[in-house]
Amino acid sequence: MIAKEKQYFGLNKGEKSIWEAAEFLNTLVDDSDPDTDLTQIEHLLQTSEAIRKDGHPRWFVLTGFIHDLGKVLCLWGEPQWGVVGDTFPVGCAYSKDIVFPSTSRLIPTSTTPCTKRNTESTSQIAGLA
Repeated sequence: MIAKEKQYFGLNKGEKSIWEAAEFLNTLVDDSDPDTDLTQIEHLLQTSEAIRKDGHPRWFVLTGFIHDLGKVLCLWGEPQWGVVGDTFPVGCAYSKDIVFPSTSRLIPTSTTPCTKRNTESTSQIAGLA
C-alpha cells in the first residue's frame, strides 16, 4: 500500500480533464467485460444516461459517468484484477455467474466460513435474484 501511495500520490502521471481521462480509458480492453462490445466511453455514457433517465440527481448521473475512470491505472501497468472491482467480490460465497469465477479460488479468504455462505442468499443481497 505504501509503495502504491508513493507511486501515485505524487500525481506525476499527467493531468487530464474528465473527458480526456475517458478517452484515455477508451484505449483499454477490459477483460472483466467479456459480455459487451461497448467501448469504455459508450459504457460510461450508457450508465450515466440510465441513471439520468431513472430521475436520479445530477451528482449521481456524474458518478455513473466517472465510476470506471480508476481503470486507467491498468494503462500505467497495474493488473486488471487489482483495479477492476467486479472481478473479485469479497465477503460472501462466490457465484458461478461472476466474471472469471474460476479465479475466486486464488483469493486467500475464499475458504473462510464467511465466504462459504449460500450463493443464493448472496445473489438476493446483491439484487441479482
